[in-house]
Amino acid sequence: MAWIDHFMFMGLWALFTPGILTGQLTGTITGGDSEPLPFATVHLKGTTRGVSANEQGVYRFDLEPGNHEVVFQYIGHTAQTRQVRMGTGIQTLHVQLIPTGIALEELVVIAGEDPAYALIREAIQRRTYHRDRLRGYTCRAYIKGGIRILQTPDSLLGGALRKAIGEDSTGFLYLSESEAEVAFERPDKRKEVMISSRVSGNSNGFSFNQFGILDFYENTLLAGRPLVNPIADNALDYYRYRLVRSFSDQDGREIHEINVLPKRSEDPVFRGTLFLHGDNFHLHSLDLFTLRGNTKIDLIDTLAVRQSFLPVGDGYWPLFQQTLQFSLRIMGIVFGGNFTSVTSDYVINPVFPAGTFTREIMTVREEANQKDADYWEQHRPIPLTPSETQDYIRKDSLAIVRSSKEYLDSLDGVRNQLRPGHLLTGYTWRNSWTGHRFHLAAKSDWFNAVQGWTLGVAPRWERTWKERPGRKLDIGGYYLFGFMDNQHRGLGEILWQRNAVDRTWLRLLAAHEVRDLNPVHTFPRSYDATLLLWEKAGVLRFFETTRTSLEAGSEIFPGWSVKAQAGVDRRRPLTNQTEYSWSDAEHPHASNDDLGVPAWSARLGANTHAVWQASVSWQPGVRFIQYPDQRFVLPASYPTFTFSYNGGKRVDPGSGSFHALRLGLTATRQVSTVWGAWSYKLVGGYFPDPPEFYHDMAHFAGNVRMVLQDARDPSFRALPLYARSTRKTFVEVHQLWDDNSFLFDRIPGVRRLGLALQYGVSHLWTEEAGHFTEASLGITRIGFKLFRPFSIHGVAVWEDGRYSGLFFRLGIMPFPDVVAP
Repeated sequence: MAWIDHFMFMGLWALFTPGILTGQLTGTITGGDSEPLPFATVHLKGTTRGVSANEQGVYRFDLEPGNHEVVFQYIGHTAQTRQVRMGTGIQTLHVQLIPTGIALEELVVIAGEDPAYALIREAIQRRTYHRDRLRGYTCRAYIKGGIRILQTPDSLLGGALRKAIGEDSTGFLYLSESEAEVAFERPDKRKEVMISSRVSGNSNGFSFNQFGILDFYENTLLAGRPLVNPIADNALDYYRYRLVRSFSDQDGREIHEINVLPKRSEDPVFRGTLFLHGDNFHLHSLDLFTLRGNTKIDLIDTLAVRQSFLPVGDGYWPLFQQTLQFSLRIMGIVFGGNFTSVTSDYVINPVFPAGTFTREIMTVREEANQKDADYWEQHRPIPLTPSETQDYIRKDSLAIVRSSKEYLDSLDGVRNQLRPGHLLTGYTWRNSWTGHRFHLAAKSDWFNAVQGWTLGVAPRWERTWKERPGRKLDIGGYYLFGFMDNQHRGLGEILWQRNAVDRTWLRLLAAHEVRDLNPVHTFPRSYDATLLLWEKAGVLRFFETTRTSLEAGSEIFPGWSVKAQAGVDRRRPLTNQTEYSWSDAEHPHASNDDLGVPAWSARLGANTHAVWQASVSWQPGVRFIQYPDQRFVLPASYPTFTFSYNGGKRVDPGSGSFHALRLGLTATRQVSTVWGAWSYKLVGGYFPDPPEFYHDMAHFAGNVRMVLQDARDPSFRALPLYARSTRKTFVEVHQLWDDNSFLFDRIPGVRRLGLALQYGVSHLWTEEAGHFTEASLGITRIGFKLFRPFSIHGVAVWEDGRYSGLFFRLGIMPFPDVVAP
């Protein structure tokens, strides 16, 4: 039985002395000029087990004792294979890689064409073969990401930023690393389980790193707008190519280095270098970048991607390492980002058991953020740089201090002090340790003809729980006094939200306030007040409501949301109480009960109704990322369906009830081609039992002002606010196409302006009023450099097929317009 004792001894020895069984190979990888090669790769020959050097070319590779063949490689340099005999300690091996050599043989030039074109045509022809052959895989992925400040101006903003991050800071705004187990099956099935996570300065935080591959075997790659792959089916329409050299790798395989250049500078394209295998023309590695003018992402100056592939099994070449780098410039501040992933332990084309892939594409284990520093030292394949090490030490230490009660109380003591500026911005009192927050601000509805000038206050108290992210209790409202009608009005509400996973919420509301007769319009009260005061040309119409309601909602499952509401609503018409204005016009303000609606309109009289509402929305095909304490639902390519039911019954002296059904179909910014994005919205409504009063009719997002709040919203741009509200069957259709500079990029000189075109068509049919149609053409992205929020639109209108006028609208988009959603 001696052999049993031997194995028991060896097992106990391995259990209690795990670090002795491995050694560590470390060193620096440099190029021909002795400069470090950032993110060079190191792997065991014939496997995908390997590591990556860091930004300074330093690598660390844990290896079992024995003889190993270790391959060192870097894009554009000749790979080296070194024989390494490992012990159980640390062994240093510095490696210098030299740039790749000259061509192996002369390639035939056809009709003066660069030899690269023949190689690219072969790669294009075999692109789908290589893509589809790798049907799926499982692997283990390590991701390290960091965003840091590279440059700050000497302006006040730059000085304040330097002071905020600390003069001795590493400059990192975000630094994190994570490990994940990944499963993928074509065309788009994926499952990622984050098993470990570390965030600098947040010991309880979970990394937002996610394993994602820019797949250069697809025709396009999405980055703001779809970018054309240099080996896409139509790549020859977008790129020029130049063969730099051909050489042999460490295993004697022929590799071709090809420069990739755009034919037109503003096209959705890359620049850089591709390395193709000479035998079957699949990707060996690549080093590409694209610019702001190519992506149309205003924030990003440069986006670069570097990929390396390694052989696995029978001629498969999955991704081994990917590095994404980007630079941002905002108001003179330059940010740099770097996200690198290293994969290992590939299993190619496995048979996945049923239930492997669901709509939960990523799961973060609850214990993922509980790994200690020793764990990371043993598992990270990319060594930390000195600045990254310093950032972890500094921020983790500061996090302990900044989470203490003494520090939070001290910080609140400074922030809670009253200052003159609070008269404009409002005053906030905080207790960060207990999660209490109180805010008090001035409140005004500006000026209108039924209230005159208004002024009041809006208090709000909020309670949050650090141990329960997303849970909150919110109690607030406002008090408002109208100086011309001498009325006190206000609103109070209690809102409870359970968590940040299903976001179940409950709201109790009581209000006595002035509301607009069309609650869905896009016309702000401040603009209406300006028209009243300067021209006596106000367009909004109001009524008074006293209501109580109980509301609740939940995301019962990703993609499915429900909402319900019930209450009592007493409505009362209002009349003008003032003729005050800054204008010398002799005509009075328009009467508040003059809506410009035809005789079939419902009444505006006083009434009290019990009202209720229920709605459900569903977006099929949504996927989501599940963290232990919150859920992120990702947009899907399918539209969102919404069904709602509204009902009411009169409870004052009188009788009557109403019922309304509505079905909606909406898709927002659905990117479909390289030349634009299409948005559309379709809504239909039916009243089995029409309402008696105007308040309960179907209203539409009308607009009669010169300025649009968001030119990207598919909605009406010149529809009168009240004239086409209806209590019968209606159909509403909107289509909007943003061409994302597709046309302007093809006009020399104009492409440098960064402008884009927008085309829209909207149509409304109601049983009472007939047809209303708009067609719009606009120029968007007007501005300078990053600041491009403006647009101008011409809107032609037809009513019942008869042309009724041309209107112009200025548009303001949300700032910054970072990415087409």
